[in-house]
Amino acid sequence: MREFLKIQSKFSPEAYAQYIAAERRARNPDIFVIGGLYERAIAEAAKRRFAGDAGAETILRAFWNGYIDVLVGSWTLVSFSGLQG
Repeated sequence: MREFLKIQSKFSPEAYAQYIAAERRARNPDIFVIGGLYERAIAEAAKRRFAGDAGAETILRAFWNGYIDVLVGSWTLVSFSGLQG
C-alpha cells in the first residue's frame, strides 16, 4: 500500500518524509527499512537538485541529516549492547 502511495505522489519529498516519520515512530523500528527509505529519498532529492528544482538542496540536506542521525543512533545501540555481559 505504501509503495502505491509513493507512486501516486510521484515520489515527492513530502511523501518520503511522511513514510520515514511513520517508520521511525513504529514500536520496533527496523534500521534496514529506515535506511533504505532514506537512501531512496536522498536519491530522489539529488535527482531533483540536479534538475534545478528550487528548494531541493535544502530537502537533500535534511534527508542526509536524518539518515546520519539514524545511523549514529543505531551504531550507539549496537556498541553499548555488545558491552553488556
